[in-house]
Amino acid sequence: MPDRTIRQSNKIECACLECGKKFFRCRAKVLSRQGCKLFCSKKCQFIRPRPRRPMEERFWEKVDKRGPDECWPWIGGKDRNGYGSFALGSRKIGRRQITATRIAFNLTYGEIEPGLGVLHKCDNRPCVNPSHLFLGTHQENMKDCISKGRFHGPPKAIANGLKTHCSRGHEFTPENTYKQARGRGCKQCRYLISMAAQRIRRAREKQERPMILSQ
Repeated sequence: MPDRTIRQSNKIECACLECGKKFFRCRAKVLSRQGCKLFCSKKCQFIRPRPRRPMEERFWEKVDKRGPDECWPWIGGKDRNGYGSFALGSRKIGRRQITATRIAFNLTYGEIEPGLGVLHKCDNRPCVNPSHLFLGTHQENMKDCISKGRFHGPPKAIANGLKTHCSRGHEFTPENTYKQARGRGCKQCRYLISMAAQRIRRAREKQERPMILSQ
C-alpha cells in the first residue's frame, strides 16, 4: 500500500473564502493556478455572483489594433466564412453569436437600422477597424462584390442579387425583405401565399362537413 505521508505531502492546506472551512488541494494544481483552489466545494464557489467584465473590454481585447489606416485583424473565433464571431448573452438567458464587424460598428457609431448590413472597404474579412466599415443593403453588397470581381457564383445568382423587385412586382425594401435559406424573400408575397392557403383549407372544410353530418 502507498504511504499516506507521501500522498499527504502532495497536497496543500487551503481555507475556503466563503465558509472558512479547511481543506486540502493538490499541490500541482495550486501552483499551476488550475482548478478551484479558493473554495471547498462548487456550492461555495457559485453562491456569490462572479463579476462580469464589460462587453467593450472583452471585445477589444480580441482585436489586434494597429495604425488608424491599417486593418485590425480579429484574433478571436471565426465562422466558416472567415468573419469574426463574438458571443453575447450568458448560459442562463442563452448565448448567440454575432458578427464581430457589427459589434465594432455598433460600439463606434451606434445602433444599426434593421435591414442593413456592415460591409468592408478593405475586403479583408477578419478586419474590424471601424474606419474600414460602412453600412449597406444586400443589393449594395452584391454590387460591391461583383464590381471588385470577388463573386465567383453562377450568373443566375448574380442576376438575382441585382434584382430590385420580386416576381410579383413588390420592391425589395428593408421592411419588405426577409432572409431565407435560398437567399431573400418578399414579405408581401409570403402573406398572399398564406392567405391563399387559408382559403383553400376553409373550402375543403366546408366540403367535408355535409359528408360528416350525413353519416
